[in-house]
Amino acid sequence: MAIVWRDSVHGALLAAPQDEAFEGAPPTVLLMGFEPARAMTLVRLLSTLARVRLATRLRDAVDMASDLQPDAIALGGPIDGADVATVLAAFQAGPLTEDIPVIVFAAGEDDHSERDALRGGALAWLPHAANREAVLSRVRLAVRMRRSAPRLGSAALAAAAADRT
Repeated sequence: MAIVWRDSVHGALLAAPQDEAFEGAPPTVLLMGFEPARAMTLVRLLSTLARVRLATRLRDAVDMASDLQPDAIALGGPIDGADVATVLAAFQAGPLTEDIPVIVFAAGEDDHSERDALRGGALAWLPHAANREAVLSRVRLAVRMRRSAPRLGSAALAAAAADRT
């Protein structure tokens, strides 16, 4: 089945084929740190594969990730003035978020951005101008990795959530 949406700028109806099915519930991807136009482009692209959620502030993103347990996080750059390394550290610091794969999109051609993202624990680094297939392939990989990794038991999840409050 195709997913159809209306392009708010041009008014055209656009369709995208439904991407591969995953076992169980559809994957969830959390987007953060993207400018609005790029975020909407990614929402359209990723909606063929997953449910997409947006966060505009770092604290909200960490809370959403703890609650939603997304299959992947896509980070477009600094958020709330925090650089990519700080954002990655914020997710790795929590027991409920430390194993969520993060894909970092870099805007510039900075020689250190890829190295810093990967050293900071990101699963992948892509330029903002990455093509559709590269983005979908990294997200599929993140979902497969997340879903095949052993998870904390429900008692451990409840204890970690209680510690967070």
